[in-house]
Amino acid sequence: MTKIKKKTGRRTILNAEVQKRICDALALGATYKVAASAVGIDPSTFFGWMSKGRNGTLSNQYQTDPEIYIEFSRQSKKLKQDRRWYACQRS
Repeated sequence: MTKIKKKTGRRTILNAEVQKRICDALALGATYKVAASAVGIDPSTFFGWMSKGRNGTLSNQYQTDPEIYIEFSRQSKKLKQDRRWYACQRS
């Protein structure tokens, strides 16, 4: 008899709207922690999403497509780099 695996974990709240709100905050100069807090998530959740995007791996079974994490990680890093470049140009 084959055991059916129960789904564990919670569904991710990362979606296009949350991603846009975080990226908007980052574009305005917010740090990762401030951007996370601005949308009502714990910074550890933000860094977890970044890690999943960097590694392309998933730990929960509800989200089967790692692409949302990969895109989130890319956009967040790009905004941070753009912000650093802009700060250097103003100096």
